[in-house]
Amino acid sequence: MRVLAALLLGALALGGAAGRADAVVDPVMVTPVTQSPAANADTGLNPVSVAFSPGGGLLATSNVEDDTISMFSVNDVSGALTPVGTPEAAGAFPWGVAFSPDGGLLADANSTYGCAPTCYNGSVSTYQVGATGTLTPASTAGTGMQPQSVTFTPNGLFLATANVYSNSVSVFGVDDTTGALTPVTQSPATNADTGTYPFDAAFSPGGGLLAVANDGSGTVSMFTVNDMTGALTPVIQSPATNADTGMAPWSVAFSPNGGLLAVANSASSAVSIFQVNDATGALTPVTQSPASNADTGDSQGVAFGAGGALLATADTGSGIVSLFQVNDATGALTPDPQSPASNADTGAFPYSLAFSPSGGLIATANFDADTVSMFTVSGSTATGTGPETGTGTGTGGTSGSGAGSGGTTGAGTSGGGTTSTGTSGVGHSASPIASLSAQLGLPSTKACVSQRKLTIHVAEHVVQSTGAEKIKSAEVLLAGRVVAKLKGSALVAHVSLAGLEKGSFKITVKATTTAGKTLTASSTFHTCASAKHKRK
Repeated sequence: MRVLAALLLGALALGGAAGRADAVVDPVMVTPVTQSPAANADTGLNPVSVAFSPGGGLLATSNVEDDTISMFSVNDVSGALTPVGTPEAAGAFPWGVAFSPDGGLLADANSTYGCAPTCYNGSVSTYQVGATGTLTPASTAGTGMQPQSVTFTPNGLFLATANVYSNSVSVFGVDDTTGALTPVTQSPATNADTGTYPFDAAFSPGGGLLAVANDGSGTVSMFTVNDMTGALTPVIQSPATNADTGMAPWSVAFSPNGGLLAVANSASSAVSIFQVNDATGALTPVTQSPASNADTGDSQGVAFGAGGALLATADTGSGIVSLFQVNDATGALTPDPQSPASNADTGAFPYSLAFSPSGGLIATANFDADTVSMFTVSGSTATGTGPETGTGTGTGGTSGSGAGSGGTTGAGTSGGGTTSTGTSGVGHSASPIASLSAQLGLPSTKACVSQRKLTIHVAEHVVQSTGAEKIKSAEVLLAGRVVAKLKGSALVAHVSLAGLEKGSFKITVKATTTAGKTLTASSTFHTCASAKHKRK
């Protein structure tokens, strides 16, 4: 099989920093989802990347051995997967895969590895995603040499690839309707320089920063992003352009609020955590005890849970998922004890992993097993300070005394579990829960939005501290006026912004559950284009 032998051997090398936090925490329960007919769902050959759709109803893997993309529908309650047709033909050696923020497009990075060095020049392809998960090829554009990952900006206007053998990042403008790609010219070249062998890239939740993990140089490169042009500007770290990590960083992820950056270091079997200056992009290492990095297995993939209170790594050589609870204020990691062991088993050689948008599921792409492993995530009593507090009698906390109705983190536990005692306490959810505005499909407000349209993708189930509620219908309002009515399983609205002057506007989503409850969230956005460029 076409395996990057040297790279994979390097990822499995021993070494690195010891360093586990000393605090004792209550476990987050990670339970394997049993597929039929086996424990894991079959993919194409050698899946290396996995991604959930923004609504959580679809899952995609890129399969490098047979040049395909596998699509699955996801039961967001049980986590069971159902294949969508047969794997879709992709470009040569498709490595990274990502959904656009509205779920209407899927992109993959075609690394073209396996021929001769002269044909390492890769490409990135986009596909239109049908309501059932079917893929229709849309556009392909050339990148640097051997693109290893692909990522969209939160507003969907741009995507970037990390190009291993060019030591660069390519950026493209994206037509969010057709999927057409337009290269963004960087200065002095088409691609922005990174450290050596950049393996992964991720945009910050606000879209103003791009982080790149450089495997060869053991560093992270940071760039500020022009939200109108997509141009990148390097962030100068001290004493060098790039911030040091552990050995062979393969994967990088921002926390949901953008305040932390995690790096999976494959050769040192550790995670590096940095605090992120949102204004400048500068990184400050978070010191773990007794060393700078927190121990994992042979970690190559890393992801934060939806609420930011959990961090997971895919440990390739060990065939496990490692979990950490995250101190919201300091960024320090505390290993999460599983039962009967510290880590949850996957299929052979889990190369990457992803949390579902609600944080209730974890998926791993298992390279050697040609499968996807699915896990449900529930239960935590970690202590922290959450954005909400609960008072009064709890509605069924996981366990313990002083249960409240629920912030993301805090002392005590919240509704949704089996038992609770006590009459007051600071709320803590059974698992990290995304904000209501995010679950109702409202994008981040940190970056400007296109004047063409804004896509709202309402989740089929909204998870709150009291449990999951199925959405029956929804209305989308622009400046107080109803512009879309949604019902059934296709809860997607494309809100036209044509004719809007430059400035701010308010979008409100009102959703009705099957139980008759009304859920409302609003966000204020600002447009990217100036008034003189408005559409006629």
